[in-house]
Amino acid sequence: MKPLFYVLTTIIVASGQLAYGQEPRDNSGRPCFDVNVQIDRNNKTNVKQDCGYNDSRTMQAGQNNNASTTQRGAVNTNEVKQYEFNAVRRPSR
Repeated sequence: MKPLFYVLTTIIVASGQLAYGQEPRDNSGRPCFDVNVQIDRNNKTNVKQDCGYNDSRTMQAGQNNNASTTQRGAVNTNEVKQYEFNAVRRPSR
């Protein structure tokens, strides 16, 4: 009974992988755009783009801002604006 269970489990798992498995998409001929606007106390963004044309814009306003961008393509543009913003807490009523 146990060997039959293991064989059936293997067949089910393998068929699921075949049904849902995909080849990686070729993005070399299409543009990729990424826009991030963050206005929290701690802001962090990590952009990774791998297309023919990569365009990324990030704006952060907070006490701790961190942004990183990795782009691989024929044309790459990136702009990051960071503003230090110390919010004043409002007194609770």
